[in-house]
Amino acid sequence: MQTPPAIPTLLTALIAARLRSARLVIDWHNFGYTMLALRLPPTSLFIRFARWYERVLGKQADTHLCVSNAMRMELAQHWKFPTPW
Repeated sequence: MQTPPAIPTLLTALIAARLRSARLVIDWHNFGYTMLALRLPPTSLFIRFARWYERVLGKQADTHLCVSNAMRMELAQHWKFPTPW
């Protein structure tokens, strides 16, 4: 799947992958919560939930692809994901 959008796509893709014994690959182009923050205050409860959602469910994916080296470093260093490609 490609993110964004992550809500509800990420949960749906994760469930489908697990039910079908398939691998989930996330193609990270941006964080969905940062896109939402363009319209809502950064302190919004929904923004905090969206960030948590992406971090927790995103870590469950089998493989991560990144659009940039900066995104790869963000996922690896700050989000503690296994090293994305």
